[in-house]
Amino acid sequence: MLWLTRLAEIRLVAQAVLGTLAMTGIFVLACRVGSLAAYLGIVPVLLSLVLLDWRALATSLRDRGTQLFLLAFALLGIAFAITAKTGGDMGALVDFGVFPLYAAAAALFMRLASPLAGKMLAGFALTGAGVATAYGLYQVVGLHIERADGEFISIFFSDIGVFLGFLALGGTLLPGSRWRAVYALGPFLGIACAILGQTRTSFLAAIAMTIVFAIFAVQTWRGPALLRGALIAGGIIIAAGAGVAAFAPMRAFSGFEAIVQVLQSGRADESTNIRFDLYQAGFKAFTHSPFYGYGWYHRFEMAQPYMTNPNVLGFWPSLSHLHNDALNFSVGAGLLGLAAYICALAAPLVSVWRSPIDSQYRFRLYAALILTVGFAIMGLTDVMFVFELPKTVYCLAAAVIFGFCTDRPPQALRARR
Repeated sequence: MLWLTRLAEIRLVAQAVLGTLAMTGIFVLACRVGSLAAYLGIVPVLLSLVLLDWRALATSLRDRGTQLFLLAFALLGIAFAITAKTGGDMGALVDFGVFPLYAAAAALFMRLASPLAGKMLAGFALTGAGVATAYGLYQVVGLHIERADGEFISIFFSDIGVFLGFLALGGTLLPGSRWRAVYALGPFLGIACAILGQTRTSFLAAIAMTIVFAIFAVQTWRGPALLRGALIAGGIIIAAGAGVAAFAPMRAFSGFEAIVQVLQSGRADESTNIRFDLYQAGFKAFTHSPFYGYGWYHRFEMAQPYMTNPNVLGFWPSLSHLHNDALNFSVGAGLLGLAAYICALAAPLVSVWRSPIDSQYRFRLYAALILTVGFAIMGLTDVMFVFELPKTVYCLAAAVIFGFCTDRPPQALRARR
């Protein structure tokens, strides 16, 4: 019937609007409006439930990556239920509501899948990296703020900015792309965010992402493989080093110095020393309750008796985490939590690995790799799954990469075996 066709068209347009709003929130505005960007991504996905396509949702629920996110949520729920002393302790599970929301987000973006989706995503990421760099310069140069923070936290400004920059670089891997030179600006913008936010780990993550990109470029581009890899990796790393040197002495580059100091004397700068104290305290707390932890809201409290650095509480009197994702999950939910963390990190890779092999497959795989590798490295000395902004960017970015960047809606394709 004509009215049914018209209704389907209206629903698709509404889904496209909601999908665009969600991508604008988590990619374009993530480093500009702070934690508000998380809700600008989540709310459109929640609204899309009214327009939900049940076939797309069924496809999403059959995906192994979706199942890993759901398993992570279930494992956390079990651990929190065991350790809960009050109803408020179970409220911690709401903090991870974005894990099951991945299923709905993937279903939404499946409906919008297109052969041009990869280029669109690279464009969103490049715009976001540009917005972040411009606002960071405004904060540092115009407002004389020591570390750009994007109206939230400097660590997340740098980390997400680097991820966006290298996600944009993936556009060069897409076939028939005439804008490779433009996409190649991504890493420079991302590294600029690392410098402006003066976050050491984001620079280390940038190097890992460079290696991932070099491997994909060697396999995708024509010409002598060794020369291609050397030029790509060397060019980006040299440019990064030159950028850091131009701003030297900068905290962003001191991560390497800290590593050398630790190897030589076992001590480093005070920020690094505090982190080491948090780590040893967290590990000791974990060994005393290894199976289900102490509860998400009691991580710091239960590790505090094992801390020896007197500056820990002096620097961060309200600190509620251990500056390491694996330790946060381990102390907060024990081995169940650690398993949940591993499931969450693996989910984007599993989704993409089993996805249809089409013209955007390599781009999807590259994007999923830098998402997982980048957030895993950033989570070594920072926390990417405690605050809503980085956690939401991770989960919704995974949904966009898997659901949106395919040549046709997944239910019309033969899945990879």
